[in-house]
Amino acid sequence: RADRYFWSIAMLEGNPVEKIPEEWIRELENWVAAYPEEGRGVANALSDAAERIRGAGLTLRPLTWSMIGIPEPRRWLIDQWLPAGSVALLTGEGGAGKSRLALQLAAGIATNHPDSDSWIQGADAPKIGNAVPNGGTPVVYATWEDRTDEMARRLSQISGESAPWCEPAALDNLKILDLAGYGPLWATSTRYDGPSLTQLGRAVREVVGDTSAGLLILDSLAAVYGANENDRGQVRDFMASWDAWATSADCAVLIIGHPPKSAAGYSGSTDWNSAARARWEISKEALQSSAKGGRQEPSNWQLAMVKSNYAPEPPALCLDWDHTGPRWAISGTWDAALRERQVATPMTTNINGRANYDNI
Repeated sequence: RADRYFWSIAMLEGNPVEKIPEEWIRELENWVAAYPEEGRGVANALSDAAERIRGAGLTLRPLTWSMIGIPEPRRWLIDQWLPAGSVALLTGEGGAGKSRLALQLAAGIATNHPDSDSWIQGADAPKIGNAVPNGGTPVVYATWEDRTDEMARRLSQISGESAPWCEPAALDNLKILDLAGYGPLWATSTRYDGPSLTQLGRAVREVVGDTSAGLLILDSLAAVYGANENDRGQVRDFMASWDAWATSADCAVLIIGHPPKSAAGYSGSTDWNSAARARWEISKEALQSSAKGGRQEPSNWQLAMVKSNYAPEPPALCLDWDHTGPRWAISGTWDAALRERQVATPMTTNINGRANYDNI
């Protein structure tokens, strides 16, 4: 009864009154009638909550620019790509290599090795940002997808011959949470309750606090989020909670997203994209569209920043395998690759007047 009473108070304080299930109201009324002394306290509390809903006693404090002060320069974990203390998404189709890319990112930020220009090979690769000190910052990688031995196997592959930043002795800052078999971090705890942070979610946040991590990677969203992915309100609550926590903990949250079921690059409500401060997308794209009736142009992997709140969207990049790892590498910008391909594959026409390409 006490739990239900406090639940009712919370619902009154945080949501429209009409959202409380009628059967709960009836049970609460019956309880008040059966225990009049305690009932008076319940009635007073409900009255206070209703007053707060109407705005009684609510004081807002507007701020001026002079009160806020001059802000510090924006801090980045990955320059112009991953802002510190914010929520970002990494999305793309299944099997695109999102987890391996995120693991490379985690290793690079955890070490920030002086002999490495960045966390990924390539002259056009985005660099580790000003929020990561020399020697790296702690990173927590929470995975529901792969067990610890598989994570170690991938790290060993990524290290290969030319990645001193990705070796066991250098990676004490990288903390792996094996959560295979655990539930989500955000879900409904009772039949009538709204989705919220679970006990596991609180435990993960505690680990971040204990390790002073600057980055938390959640792999993947399908396991993390146990509510309706198409419900805009539920999605917004989830993203707002993690964004507020990321700011207060000064820990960026990178969530590896669902395989897409549409051209949007992610599944579910549009608020996934709207509420994220940045969204990276891995996709398999044709370097050049073939004309009708012509041969299909070979494809390549593209890494693009498709949503950026805090900086202009940087050029999309070509992702290739560095086979000394194997690990992801950047072979250049997408636009440059298009121009090179257009020069290498001059267009001709066939006997029907249709365009096709040579040297493919």
